[in-house]
Amino acid sequence: MERLLNMKNELDEILLPIGTVCKLKEDNELVMIIGQYFIDEEANIASDYIACLYPYGAKSSDKNILFNHDSIEKIYYMGYSDDDELNYRMWLINKLIENENEVNANE
Repeated sequence: MERLLNMKNELDEILLPIGTVCKLKEDNELVMIIGQYFIDEEANIASDYIACLYPYGAKSSDKNILFNHDSIEKIYYMGYSDDDELNYRMWLINKLIENENEVNANE
């Protein structure tokens, strides 16, 4: 159990679970994370998170907020996390590392 808790704490430092409510450095409103590692193909950018305004929820895609982990000023609530969620975040982080390694190898 302690190993699982340590793993969760380490993952939280890299990528937060869906449902996490936080305040961003450049804004006074709270946001809730609704997705991790979001790619906006039209704008050709990737972000750590996609979020909606809290407590209003996702009203329309043009109201979504994209931001990176280092933009977070304060976490007010951590999203739900169980073994499945932890495994998914670990898989996603490993995929991102693999992709970055492939890009670096091709440069």
